[in-house]
Amino acid sequence: MFVTASILSLLFSATAETSTVEVLTPQGEWVDALIDENGTIHSENGIDLGSTALAWIPKSDGVGTIERRPFSMTKLTDGQVIIATFGGFHIEPPSTIVRWKHPGMGMMDISVDRTSFIQMQPMEKPPVASDSDEIVLRNGDRISGFIESFEEPIIIENAGVKREIPLDRVAGIALVSAQPKVAAVRVWLSDGSIIDGTSITGGFGGGFVLQGMSLGMSRSSQPILTDEIRCVSQSSKRMLPLSQLKPNVLPPISISLPRAEYPMPIVSTFEAPLGATAIEIRGPERLVYEIPKGFSVFSADVEIPTSVLAWADCVFVIRQNGQELGRYSLNAKNSKARIRVVVQPGPLEIEIEEATGGPIGDTVILRRAILIDVAVGG
Repeated sequence: MFVTASILSLLFSATAETSTVEVLTPQGEWVDALIDENGTIHSENGIDLGSTALAWIPKSDGVGTIERRPFSMTKLTDGQVIIATFGGFHIEPPSTIVRWKHPGMGMMDISVDRTSFIQMQPMEKPPVASDSDEIVLRNGDRISGFIESFEEPIIIENAGVKREIPLDRVAGIALVSAQPKVAAVRVWLSDGSIIDGTSITGGFGGGFVLQGMSLGMSRSSQPILTDEIRCVSQSSKRMLPLSQLKPNVLPPISISLPRAEYPMPIVSTFEAPLGATAIEIRGPERLVYEIPKGFSVFSADVEIPTSVLAWADCVFVIRQNGQELGRYSLNAKNSKARIRVVVQPGPLEIEIEEATGGPIGDTVILRRAILIDVAVGG
């Protein structure tokens, strides 16, 4: 099936008005921009920002986006996520095909060889297969081993023992897989899907067309309305989400009452734009992250969650090599801050200091926390 220009024009007519976005520049700065009726992203002065942007996010996305756990979905080995209706397994030698139906992209057949996770019903903590496949049953039990067959019933083998699992008892399946190369363009959609392509171009009425897709559909391009987009990454290799790094947790340097324990930050299980899932830090405490080579800017938004806004009063501090890179006072009147600091490879400290209000409610959330390589083209 091919999408004609007339159909695209109808699809995009609803977005003919100019939209506002935030653009991540090659220097690692977020700046405001506009999308015109041709899908061109530019500054108020008409300067092209879209062609060189590392990423961009519609401003309507915002922090207040409601996160919902999808009922059924699949995650591919390359990180793409399809929120869709499960259509069953189909044996098509030499491999098994998983059939999915997406409301906007239609039917797609995806080989299990490209699949790392299949979900048939919602779960709090989806499994991740490392050394063996894993089947999660609807009663919460988990069975590890090697899946020999996806025909009804599914056959899984472990230490020479084979078990047959009826499909109607399965909540999810995690499969051992290798991570392929990162795609040139990645798009996060409002329904929770994450899709890749080779390029994204302006369409009609301010919409876009993602080209070079490989999702087992009958076409390789997809029209996307601007209000369906949560984020577009045009240079994923140059960005590393802080949530992918595990910090050392230490007592704060600043004077504070001792705590019985200094908890690890809580990383959200929800997929987020740029892969930068939210990080909740409960201070006072200090986190030390090891910055890999090649990254020279740390960018993030920090905020006090609404649930503790009435009590929170703290200082968010960033240090490296014994020097402060940034200090941000957060309280009910000033609950958010945008961070951009130049960093070097090696230890980076993030500390939550208690302020005049004491340690009660000193919790912050980091959003869009990423390390950026600005050496190329920056």
